[in-house]
Amino acid sequence: MLIQVEYPLYKRFKDSVAANTKDTLTNITTFRAELSRFIPKPVWKPSVYVYTNSNGYLNIHLPAQDFNAYRIVFFDAEGKEMFRINKIKEAELILDKANFKRSGWYDFELYKNNELVEKNKFFLQKD
Repeated sequence: MLIQVEYPLYKRFKDSVAANTKDTLTNITTFRAELSRFIPKPVWKPSVYVYTNSNGYLNIHLPAQDFNAYRIVFFDAEGKEMFRINKIKEAELILDKANFKRSGWYDFELYKNNELVEKNKFFLQKD
């Protein structure tokens, strides 16, 4: 037991939980209740380094000073490696969507000096 409260305070707390949060208050017995915190599922956040532009091409934008130290690996929806770029020779690189089998979600892993910098995904739209 974490806290014990009187019934009038419990009623106010119960109403407050229901009205103001996504948490769940469950009655276990007549004199005992359990508060379950709502934990939202992670939402996809676009990458700062790898993104699609308005024409549907894939942009890879790396810091200008260390772009030689980066490599990137692309995966399909099943997690199988499609291809990799081991030594990126420019800070700004644009890949044609013809390099990918079809439209949809693709995963990638971006490494700097063999250390994982980012693991994310991007979406290629259909023409």
